[in-house]
Amino acid sequence: MMLKMNASCMMSDYVFKMPEHHTKHNESSQISALPESIYKLGCLEYLRLSGCSRISKLPESFGDLKCMVHLEMSGCTGISALPGSFGKLANLQHLELSNCSSLQEIPESLCGITQLQQLNLSSCDSLERLPDAIGNLADLQYLNMSKCRKIEKLPKSMMKLQNLLHLQLSQCGAVTEWLLLGGLSGLTALQHLDMSWIRIRCCRKLESLPDSIGTLGLESLHQEGVLDELMDQATSLVHYSRTLPVFKVLTDDVSGCRKLQLLEGAHHISELRILSLENARHLPNCSNLPVLGQLPHLESLVLSNFPSIKKIGWEFCGGNGAFSGLSSFDISFMEGLEWSTTYSAEDGVEEEFMFPVLDNLSIWSCPRLSLKPCPPTFRECEIWCSDQVLSSFKVVHKISHHTSSSRATKLELTEMDCQSMEVFHHFSTLRVLKITHSDKLTTLPESMRHLTSLWSLTLDRCKGISTMPDWLDDLPSLTTFVITGCHSIKSFAFMYTSIKAT
Repeated sequence: MMLKMNASCMMSDYVFKMPEHHTKHNESSQISALPESIYKLGCLEYLRLSGCSRISKLPESFGDLKCMVHLEMSGCTGISALPGSFGKLANLQHLELSNCSSLQEIPESLCGITQLQQLNLSSCDSLERLPDAIGNLADLQYLNMSKCRKIEKLPKSMMKLQNLLHLQLSQCGAVTEWLLLGGLSGLTALQHLDMSWIRIRCCRKLESLPDSIGTLGLESLHQEGVLDELMDQATSLVHYSRTLPVFKVLTDDVSGCRKLQLLEGAHHISELRILSLENARHLPNCSNLPVLGQLPHLESLVLSNFPSIKKIGWEFCGGNGAFSGLSSFDISFMEGLEWSTTYSAEDGVEEEFMFPVLDNLSIWSCPRLSLKPCPPTFRECEIWCSDQVLSSFKVVHKISHHTSSSRATKLELTEMDCQSMEVFHHFSTLRVLKITHSDKLTTLPESMRHLTSLWSLTLDRCKGISTMPDWLDDLPSLTTFVITGCHSIKSFAFMYTSIKAT
């Protein structure tokens, strides 16, 4: 338990008896009750009871803590109700009740706390209703009701929360009916709305969005796990300059190719604070990608299952300094794709890598993916069932000013053939190598002798390998060698002392 007092209070104003171990924050889970004398802490402003799962109720005198500004009770799973005196906490601004899984009801008196700005009710699994007068919380800016699955109806007065900025309704059972009744229309200041997985309610699925959603000026609208039709509808309701923050900033969806193409007409694309883009739907007819290279805040990009896209080139960049912050790129299930890993925005200007600060590269099931003129730079890379990608390293030596593998420290290869693996002489800095499910591999490639920095090697379910080369003894940095499920290996032709075999 953590306490914070108003500095103007005298010691005699707030001293009360409590066993010594109850005052230790790291033992707060042992607290089973608060004393009735807590009202003597009249100048208490901050109280943290998070994780006090043994407390079953608060004393009625709790409402006498009239200086309380910040109250945290997350994880107080033993509390099923709040005292009626709660409404006397007139100065309370922040109330944290997340994961109070036994809490069944919020007292009406709470709606008299007109200075309340933040209310978190997420994962209150037993909560069945909100107070009817919740609209009286005129200063409320943040309301989180995610995973409140037992709430069947939201009060009409919620429409009066005109200062509400952030509303989370993910997996909240009552969302569908409330939206259909125009629940959003009065939330004129709303900037962030989360309606993810709102079709979790079995009795009725939300099949359309209210038109009022287009008039709110939303900066972010999260719709993960909802019907594709809702995503498409949001495209037409929300202005394009607000569109990308709406879908999959971090993990949300960009709602299809039409959504991405809208970026091509954006005049202030550099102002969009997009951190991560991920297409969540398969779009077989999408043949063009928008200009994403000028999103300065973009850190992660995932592209999957665009069979009609045949090339990723300079048009993707939109000018010099493209993808200046992109550190993670995942690409999967795009057959026949050619990726121009370098570009030049102007004639006569030396080419530069498309992703200059890339740390993590993942390529899955792109068997004919061609990387020209050479693979990109990266630190860690995972390649699955994409032999031609690894073969691209064979041309690195022909391009003197590009050193694509010079930063690589970790490489994972899955379902690759033996010919594509004769490229390890380009990985002088590689420290960790894992080869998985590569049944066509009968022995370790000779080029691995150049891995002088390698300290960890893992072979996992490579059923075709039967012997180990004796030159493994010559790898100066190798300290860990893990073998799993390689049942054809019967003996070792070397005497390495630091093997870990399973």
